[in-house]
Amino acid sequence: MPWHSKLYGLSAYAMTATFGPYLSAPLAALYGDLGDWNLVFWETAPMCLIAAALVSWGLPQDPLKLERLKQFDWLGALLGVTGLCALVAGMTQGERLDWGNSPVIIALLGTGGLAFAAFLIHEWFHPLPLYKLQLLAHRNFAFGILTLCTFMFLTLAAGTIPAAFLGEVQGYRPMQLFPVMLTMALPQLVLAPLVATLINRRSVDSRYVMATGLVLILISCLLGSQLTSDWNRDNFLLIEVLNTLGQPMVVVPLLMNATGAISPLDGPFATAMVNSLRALFTVVAATVYGSFIVQRDALHSTRLSEALGLQGNQPAGLIPLDAARDIATRLSEQAAVMSYADAYLAIIPFVVALLVLVIVLPVRAYPPQPAPAARQHTHSPAT
Repeated sequence: MPWHSKLYGLSAYAMTATFGPYLSAPLAALYGDLGDWNLVFWETAPMCLIAAALVSWGLPQDPLKLERLKQFDWLGALLGVTGLCALVAGMTQGERLDWGNSPVIIALLGTGGLAFAAFLIHEWFHPLPLYKLQLLAHRNFAFGILTLCTFMFLTLAAGTIPAAFLGEVQGYRPMQLFPVMLTMALPQLVLAPLVATLINRRSVDSRYVMATGLVLILISCLLGSQLTSDWNRDNFLLIEVLNTLGQPMVVVPLLMNATGAISPLDGPFATAMVNSLRALFTVVAATVYGSFIVQRDALHSTRLSEALGLQGNQPAGLIPLDAARDIATRLSEQAAVMSYADAYLAIIPFVVALLVLVIVLPVRAYPPQPAPAARQHTHSPAT
């Protein structure tokens, strides 16, 4: 993009992490209430057609160079696809199949880990790799990769935890969660360009903008850790506002810092690393979150049961059946509440780690500037 529009293009790309994920859940809920969940798969069709038309109109068409097929990193593609697919399959099915007690999960994670490690080694030496690992020598690009991957854990505080809590504890239907998710999604259409305008000034250090955004997210997690069973949709409003403001303040400057460290010729290599690793860590974050909630729920249920004297050698029939059911329901509810509060606390170390990275790793990046004008050749007048 032209230098004066580059940051606005990056702010649009940032919405893949701040706008898209929060809009998808309300749309899925809407389709479910309309009675045809298959629309979830069809909704991308018109968007893909629009994107294809824009690419066709906006990008110059280079002549075909079929000889490049011989230079393509076929072995790297095979190792990378195998590794990523096996890792994603193992992580998404791990909880269902009981992780280390399942030979299938052990095989998937082992195969995926080995294939991905072999892929990275192969990419280091390949003359035209899919991942150009040498780009990580640029401090700002390395910071961008680390931060973008870790940022996937921070997005849980904004959308996943409130939606899960309201659905499980308060019994909200998907359409009742619509306002919660839209509170996060729609303001990004305005906030991301505003952040781009802010950091497009040379007097503004984008690292301070990132740090401010992280502090806002940190405060939201501290507020969320005070979660109780009385909370409803309105209690999450301040948490949503803080996350809505904080997330574009992190992602847009992050992209400016990362992309400013590489040359345009290295752009395709950087794109491959950013997009694939972001997709992988989206799954990693969801897997870690799901396992964490299951483990904490089991721990809190056990402790609450022991505190109430419902475990151990209690005489059978000591508690009436209806009362026992009511106690079990309340116990399960409280265990869920405590687990979601713990989830907010568990996100805090990731926020603190990113704050430390902002302080020690990146060097200051300045907004894009016009390329130096071509030197004009002048002829001295004849004498």
